[in-house]
Amino acid sequence: MRALGDWQELKLTQITGRMCLERFNEMKDHSGFYFARQTFKVLHAIYEVARAYYEDADEQSLIKSNPVQKLTALKLWGKPKRRSDCLFPPEISAWFRSVQRLRNKEERDYLTWLLFTGWRASESACARFDWVNSGRGYIALPAQFTKTASELN
Repeated sequence: MRALGDWQELKLTQITGRMCLERFNEMKDHSGFYFARQTFKVLHAIYEVARAYYEDADEQSLIKSNPVQKLTALKLWGKPKRRSDCLFPPEISAWFRSVQRLRNKEERDYLTWLLFTGWRASESACARFDWVNSGRGYIALPAQFTKTASELN
């Protein structure tokens, strides 16, 4: 994890709740709440897997506690607000013109694709050529790849 790169050499048992709290607050102030939240959600999951996986001869976990729990105890996770920002019609043409001036062809095509399909970035990342129906002029995104679990055509 790039955001916790200076912790890479630490053993999981060396990371404390105070360290998590301090780094979470630093990240929140410098990179934003959502970035900090996601980073520590991943770290929390890593600890939970390690606690379940690494055991001693008596089948007792070698990881005694999850230091990220400090954030839970202090109720710092918060509930993320649903994003509601969007481009309005007069802004779309200016945004599109700016995108078309990008030098990086892949980035330009990707952003144009997102605009014209309305697909989420995560949906676009898993797109496959066999989803294209050139005879009927559409692309079908199977339900298992959508956030809403419904097929998109």
